[in-house]
Amino acid sequence: MATDVVTAGLKAQFDRLSKTNFDTALKKNLGEMSIYERFKSRIDDLINRSSSILTIAPTLSDALVSELSNPIVGLNNILTTITGTQSEVFVQQRQTFINQIEALLDQAFRFMIPFVVYAQENFLSANVKGKAASDINQLREVMQKQANEAIAHLKLQTEVILEQAKERAKNIQATARDTAAGVSVIGANAKFDSLIRQFKTGMVASGAASVVIFIVFFSYIYHLLDNVPDVSNTAHAIFSTSIRVIMLGSLAAIGAFLLKIFRANLHMYYHTLHRQQLTNTIEVFVESARTDAQRDVILSKLIETVSEFGSSGLIGGSDDIPSVAKIIIENIPKLFPGKGSG
Repeated sequence: MATDVVTAGLKAQFDRLSKTNFDTALKKNLGEMSIYERFKSRIDDLINRSSSILTIAPTLSDALVSELSNPIVGLNNILTTITGTQSEVFVQQRQTFINQIEALLDQAFRFMIPFVVYAQENFLSANVKGKAASDINQLREVMQKQANEAIAHLKLQTEVILEQAKERAKNIQATARDTAAGVSVIGANAKFDSLIRQFKTGMVASGAASVVIFIVFFSYIYHLLDNVPDVSNTAHAIFSTSIRVIMLGSLAAIGAFLLKIFRANLHMYYHTLHRQQLTNTIEVFVESARTDAQRDVILSKLIETVSEFGSSGLIGGSDDIPSVAKIIIENIPKLFPGKGSG
């Protein structure tokens, strides 16, 4: 038998729960972020059962009454906490509060089972004694009907809760996907803007350097036209001509290399502009999908397209110096066999 203290404690918790301002405690004013519709009916059901529970409580043990009292205490405490929580803080911790309330309500209804069973037994005992078989059958039918109604009500509540949970999960998933997509596109655009500035700077620098090298190249050619080597001295003429060819070849090689760098930066500049344009359209293409599977396929193909590097236009190291200049450099020592043997 439960003591008066334990029973009084359970009654105090039910009284405290019934006096709660649920509009504030369940944040009814927050619209879609409110948890009022999710929990109000279940809490009302718990409160409505409190009178019959308190009637049966003195006939049960302290342990059973305490087990039911604990989740009611926890529920009162969490509702008090939510009442004193600012709206912006509640939105951030909303899922945590939902999980806590769900767990406490599940515990409360689970610990009510002994009370329901005991009430049914008392009802059966009180009504079966002295009844005829027909009355007992009628009583059994009434109890069966009540049990079926209770099961149907519980099933309906469960289905409603599951549907609400699925709908909220879908909304959260959609919101998270949209938010992540927006953040990803913004981040990618920032990276692309940085790359575009780098390629543009490299393109301008290499283009300007190429112009300077070709001005020097043609200026040197013009200079050579007015400074013809002395052909009367064969060795001096060969040496002078070799130096001039090497200089022209070196300038040409440097100019060609700078042009390749310019072409590479120009290619990557427009390639990155194209990738940025494609990234900005990813969200449009993804939203056109009808199913999650189609969305994933489209997204993977678009990401693959954006991440492909493509040809940059850079040249290999062996092509930096023209073959004529390399031949001359390799054969310079052969022009002076006397100096080489001495």
